[in-house]
Amino acid sequence: EKPGAFMEAHQGTLFLDEIAELPLQTQAELLRAIESGKIRKVGETEEKPIDVRIITATHQNLNQMISAKLFREDLYYRLCVLHLEIPPLRQRPEDLTCLINHFVQELLPRQNLSEDATKKLQNHSWPGNIRELKNTLLRSMITSGETTLHAKDIKLQPALKSAQLNWSNLIQPSIIKTYEHTNRNVAQT
Repeated sequence: EKPGAFMEAHQGTLFLDEIAELPLQTQAELLRAIESGKIRKVGETEEKPIDVRIITATHQNLNQMISAKLFREDLYYRLCVLHLEIPPLRQRPEDLTCLINHFVQELLPRQNLSEDATKKLQNHSWPGNIRELKNTLLRSMITSGETTLHAKDIKLQPALKSAQLNWSNLIQPSIIKTYEHTNRNVAQT
């Protein structure tokens, strides 16, 4: 009996985050709903018309995913009416003050942010983007207990180091498998 996301968004906007993570079967169903402008609830036989503006987001490279057959090209072209690429937070420091103020009002309604705390936040590179900023403020509020947060109260997470791939561990099993598959023919392998 509960309305689904499309029905909830009828005559409005539906935001689909991490669109690249959808399984191919779900991509096909989404494409069908977009093209027909109709959906059918699970267990029902009657289709209902929908009027929905769809906004999607992803951090994946959809062109590469299409080439690898992990994302449907027809769905991409159906969704990509207007493509906006938003740079990471570290490339747009002018947005920090506005975001900090927003999160302070949202998360810290009874607390203030000192000037030194604001400067500490503005000097960080934010590899985790807005989620990291929001979580940092929330964590600082919880652990501080003070009415004014100072720089000492702002606990920044250390930057994550990218995992170093050991290519020999990845490639060697593939070479051995191919070698055996070609009846131990080095030239074919």
